[in-house]
Amino acid sequence: MTPDMVNQRWQIEDQQKVRIAEVCTEPSTSAQQKHDKIDQIHADTDRSIAHLIPGKELAAFNKCQADLEQRNPKPAGQKQLGPCGGFIPPDSGSTDVAAAPEHRHNATPANR
Repeated sequence: MTPDMVNQRWQIEDQQKVRIAEVCTEPSTSAQQKHDKIDQIHADTDRSIAHLIPGKELAAFNKCQADLEQRNPKPAGQKQLGPCGGFIPPDSGSTDVAAAPEHRHNATPANR
């Protein structure tokens, strides 16, 4: 990946964070609607990144990121925050937005 591709990817990811924050602050939107909108934002982001970075390069980058996370795991017991704040409970079977699994860019779209 070229440095320009990396910078553009960061910009796309920053835009994603802004869009998710906007969804989280919509007072008239239900938790399920927020969840659906956030899922759509993630899909749009993944498509934008896939359009920007060729498949082989993106796969290699994602593998490198996954290897880094495996070598440097989060400390045990560290709680993850949901996309709209709040801790993700251990039983993530809930449909509440705060209980949605953490989105990771190092997963390929087929693995979601």
